[in-house]
Amino acid sequence: MDSIKFYELQKTLKENDIMFCYSGYVTQKILVAIGETIKKKLEAEETELGKTKKVFSIFVEGVQNVIRYSADSIGDSNELENEVRYGIITIGHHHNGITVQCGNLIFNKDVERMRERVQVIEGKDKDELKKLYKKQMMAGPEEGSKGASLGFLEMARRAGYPLEFSFEEVSADYTFFCINAII
Repeated sequence: MDSIKFYELQKTLKENDIMFCYSGYVTQKILVAIGETIKKKLEAEETELGKTKKVFSIFVEGVQNVIRYSADSIGDSNELENEVRYGIITIGHHHNGITVQCGNLIFNKDVERMRERVQVIEGKDKDELKKLYKKQMMAGPEEGSKGASLGFLEMARRAGYPLEFSFEEVSADYTFFCINAII
């Protein structure tokens, strides 16, 4: 990337009040290291403890989603500890609070399944989300899930506003999937 494009990237992040941005391959170890950095940054800004916990929880769920499901990966490991997948994560200030945004490529063949998972939680209030969470815990992981199938529900329960999801087809094989949470 030439220096002017790199400067434009920095300018865009600053204009959007982004305090943290990571784009690249991510692993469980990187998640832990970034998480510690974010906690320290929020502590330095004297963010209230409850909000810090919510931001951290949503950040962890979002990054785990990237680690488990990004279509852009190195190797073919299915063990969380060994997975290396590409995504982007930002944390920034928003007029309603703090925003956590995660994005990654998914295979086009997985878009409908992902839309169905998202539609289950869209428009639900906190009580409905709590019931869905309990129901999913009792049901166990969905087929093909690499976790407990609770990540989006956990994010929605902790967010201060409804989660925003977007799907942008970028090629014949891939779609860019993005989650935005405001705490």
